[in-house]
Amino acid sequence: MIKTIVCSKCTKSIKVDFDKAPRDKFTIACPECQQKYILEKPKKNEDSVKLDSTDRPIIPQKIKNIPCPKCKSQLKIDFNRIVRFPAIISCRSCETKIKLNDPSLPKKIETG
Repeated sequence: MIKTIVCSKCTKSIKVDFDKAPRDKFTIACPECQQKYILEKPKKNEDSVKLDSTDRPIIPQKIKNIPCPKCKSQLKIDFNRIVRFPAIISCRSCETKIKLNDPSLPKKIETG
């Protein structure tokens, strides 16, 4: 079973093959920033992977590419890193303000 996790430090995607893991609990390091994670193989009927002793599940990342309404540049947005909604972000190309609503609500992107 291969799962993708996203590094909480540098946001790089890491593919982990749990079938090749040496033990039920093992350590990996992010290839980009060397951040270490202690992972545990998921149980047969368990969808989430446990992380470290805090038993915090690794939540599938809600990374989405959205186009800027003004310049059409693709913006890569990690919705798990947004603490409060609605959130205002700026396009890096044209600096247009974009309002993001909670992705669990009906999808709606507004410009400011």
